[in-house]
Amino acid sequence: MTNMPNEKDNYQKLMGGLQDESAPSGLYRAVILHLASEQKRVGKKKFALAGLALLVSIGAAVSAVLVLAGSLSESGFWKFVSLAFSDGDMMLTYWRQFAMSLLESFSAPEFIVSLICVFAALLSLRFLMKNKNIISSSNKLQLV
Repeated sequence: MTNMPNEKDNYQKLMGGLQDESAPSGLYRAVILHLASEQKRVGKKKFALAGLALLVSIGAAVSAVLVLAGSLSESGFWKFVSLAFSDGDMMLTYWRQFAMSLLESFSAPEFIVSLICVFAALLSLRFLMKNKNIISSSNKLQLV
């Protein structure tokens, strides 16, 4: 075991030939500026993607709500709702049958899809509002 070189000898052998030079004076600033510009570029891509997602989700929400309105109209849901306002006494007398008729004529899948599209639009809008400073910020860099 005495023939094995220790770690200090290996390190000195490996690093012994290197010259002791310091980094160029502007290297730190150049690296920080590059990192800041790269971070801003990635932020702009995320912002653009969220904007595109907002447009797509608004379009999908409008179309889903139109499909929902058509489905509710075809199923007679609005007729049952208008019956509740026109003849309240009958609705109170037969409230169980009335509730079941409303439930049967309601288009739950279309309603769920509409809610998902509206929720996606709201999430995209939230991201855009939270990160609007990505676009409006200047290129000033503060070195700490």
